[in-house]
Amino acid sequence: MLTKDLSVTFCGVKFPNPFCLSSSPVGNCYEMCAKAYDTGWGGIVFKTIGFLLPTKSLHVLTT
Repeated sequence: MLTKDLSVTFCGVKFPNPFCLSSSPVGNCYEMCAKAYDTGWGGIVFKTIGFLLPTKSLHVLTT
């Protein structure tokens, strides 16, 4: 199987590939976002971003 580097950089953020989930019900909870990330999606777009201090319940998915 051939592998290609599909990574892209958008606004200074590097994504493993250009395929991102849109702001929709498919990414409305941590479990759904984690599953999408684990299955290969490059990122997730949220409709709203809050300015909360990081806590144990907030996670950042990194490679």
